[in-house]
Amino acid sequence: MPATPVSMAQVMNVVGTAVTGMQLEEPPMCWTPEPANFPGGRTGLVGKNAWAWVCPDQIRESTVGPVTRVVPGPGGVVVTATAVNSSVTINWGDGSLPTICPGALLPFTPYNDLIDASPLTPPSGLPSPTCGHHIEKTSITQPGGVNNVSATSAWIVNWTAVWPGGGAGGVVPVPLTSNYQQRIGELQVLVTPN
Repeated sequence: MPATPVSMAQVMNVVGTAVTGMQLEEPPMCWTPEPANFPGGRTGLVGKNAWAWVCPDQIRESTVGPVTRVVPGPGGVVVTATAVNSSVTINWGDGSLPTICPGALLPFTPYNDLIDASPLTPPSGLPSPTCGHHIEKTSITQPGGVNNVSATSAWIVNWTAVWPGGGAGGVVPVPLTSNYQQRIGELQVLVTPN
């Protein structure tokens, strides 16, 4: 008895099951300045840098990849799918162009330069260790006085399917976004003669 033909709809259902089984997550970001909607959130300053990186305690298969799943389906279909987080795009929420940070920000060096974090000292001039942005505008005119910042992981899922008498393959993009709020202010200085 000949095998029942496999339709592409059946194959794509199995691909969907594989992608769902990966439980991919949006990027868990750490920020300087710390987001306003986080405990201990701080206010960044115009003229300083905002930096972003994947939080070290959140690095796992489902946040940075790669993730591989093999899923059987009807008609002898077997799908092998691998997801790679190819980049994280940061939208700073201030009208500037987004920053594309390659490779899910890995390997990364988290921000730890207290000189740049302090409003009382001049900037060190160091670039972001991974992904950053020079702050040029205050957030005071934005709703709630904050910039709505987002980070989008560009997950790419490559899949292949085989079944008796056939095979197929393709790519599925899976963008996932996390949202934050940053408060940006200005430090006013008055210089008077001695």
